[in-house]
Amino acid sequence: MDPVTEKKWLCLFIILGGIGTSLMVNVPAIFLGYGFAYLTMLLAAWLFKPRDAFLAVLGATILALPFLILPKSGFIEVALLNVLVRPIVTYPASIIRWRGGLLVSALSLTALEGVAALAIAILYYGDDGIHTGLAVFGLFLAPFAYAIYGSLERRSSEKIVGAFGGFIASMAFYFSLFTFPAVPTVLFSVIALLLLLYWLVRRERVTIPAIGIIIVVIGLALGGNAIQANLKTALYPFEPSSWTDLRWTQDNSSCIQTTNVFEYTHTPSRLRIVDTCVETVGVVKIPPFIAGDGDYCFDVVPENKNLLGIGNLILRKGGLHIEVVPADQERVLGEIGGVCPGDVVRVRGVWVIDTDHGMWTEIHPAEKIEVIKASNKRWPECVIGMELEE
Repeated sequence: MDPVTEKKWLCLFIILGGIGTSLMVNVPAIFLGYGFAYLTMLLAAWLFKPRDAFLAVLGATILALPFLILPKSGFIEVALLNVLVRPIVTYPASIIRWRGGLLVSALSLTALEGVAALAIAILYYGDDGIHTGLAVFGLFLAPFAYAIYGSLERRSSEKIVGAFGGFIASMAFYFSLFTFPAVPTVLFSVIALLLLLYWLVRRERVTIPAIGIIIVVIGLALGGNAIQANLKTALYPFEPSSWTDLRWTQDNSSCIQTTNVFEYTHTPSRLRIVDTCVETVGVVKIPPFIAGDGDYCFDVVPENKNLLGIGNLILRKGGLHIEVVPADQERVLGEIGGVCPGDVVRVRGVWVIDTDHGMWTEIHPAEKIEVIKASNKRWPECVIGMELEE
């Protein structure tokens, strides 16, 4: 490949990689790690020599900066550390790729990214940063990266269809597991991936990746409400209203009207809104506790299981997290004092994804809590002597 063509490929990669990196959140998601940020680093390590791989990821992370900072879709610290750390992690992964092969490079990149993310998080957050260990799950995107990479090695007449097939299969996988499990879409994206890998191994005609693309489109259509919610929250940085002061406006008349639902919420850039006003009934699961920022917190097992994300099912044992911010506690908790394990409560508030922990869902801030059926003990006696879990 001549130098001019190499520069064009590098520029195109930086643009696509920057868009993909813009979708990442503050901590990794289960089954995804840091998603397309990992995919960008891996493809850079595989496609380019070490110096160009470093420059490709550096350019992509710089391009992603405004999409992470200006819409408040991520922490400024996370956005800046992306620029500082990811190119450095990619460089040795690229060296290993050209000396040891693709698989060793993928495993090395996963290990390096996991160690870097965990070290930074623990140094910054303390033991609360342990969720960054989920970065290792970025490895699940490696087969999709191979489908894209392998397609680019084919003849020019086939590489576009194959690479596009691998790209949209990876997108379907990502958006189906971002927070809410869209099981049909996951299955169809994996089937499309297997078809692409079969095509790469058997050198069959381009018909197979074309079928894979159709299968992915069908899978996306079958994703239902889960895929819609994932698309809405994952694509938040590209929503025009996210770049204005009206990004957090309460647009549902059933809840208290305000231009900023997070006015009294600590570091709202960690939260992605799924719906500004939801109401659910559930059973209080764990003893309430006061978080470090003063929020009154507890979990409920909701009647509506659609409110739960993958993080809730795995990391919170099926609980929907509830938080009442200090400014609202007198109004929200004044009549009931507090809630107790076993209480049946009705909760109303902002339904969000916590991107700073396990990508689980919360009602945060909760603006109304009603005890429908009380347990035997009342607050605060019900929590005296009990071990609190966050």
